[in-house]
Amino acid sequence: MKVLAAMLTLALVVSTAGCGSGDDAGSIRTLADTPENRAAEARRYLEAMPPRKLLEEMADGMAGAMPGMDADELKDLFFKYMDYDAFEAHLVTSLEKHFTATEIGALADFYGSDIGQSAMRKFPAYMADAMPFIQEQTMLALERAEADGR
Repeated sequence: MKVLAAMLTLALVVSTAGCGSGDDAGSIRTLADTPENRAAEARRYLEAMPPRKLLEEMADGMAGAMPGMDADELKDLFFKYMDYDAFEAHLVTSLEKHFTATEIGALADFYGSDIGQSAMRKFPAYMADAMPFIQEQTMLALERAEADGR
C-alpha cells in the first residue's frame, strides 16, 4: 500500500510539474494552433523537461524524505517495470490535448531558460520537503476509503 501511494503521488507530481507560469504574456511567441505545431512544441517541451530526469530526481528526493523508501527501487519501478516509452508518449498526447501550441511553446521556453532550469534544480528539494506530507495525506485518504468500503 505504501509503494502504491508513493507511485500515485509521484505520478501526480510528474504530471503537474510543468504547469507553472512563464514570463509575462508580452514576450510569448504566438503560434498557429495546429496539430503539427502542438506536436513540435510538445517535443520541444520534453527536451526542456525530460521526464526521465525528473522521475530520477524525484525518486532520489522521495527516498531521502521517506523512511524505508529506496531510490533504486523506485527507479526500478519507473524504468524496469513501467513502459517508459508509453509513459512519455502519453505525456505528449496529454500536452497536445489540453494546451495550445502557444501554451506548450511558452512552457518549453520557460523550462528551457536559465530561470526555468534554476527552478527545476530546486524542484527535488522542494518535493523532498513536501512529499512526506503528501504521502501522509494520501495514506490517510486511502485508509479512510478502505474503512468506507471502497
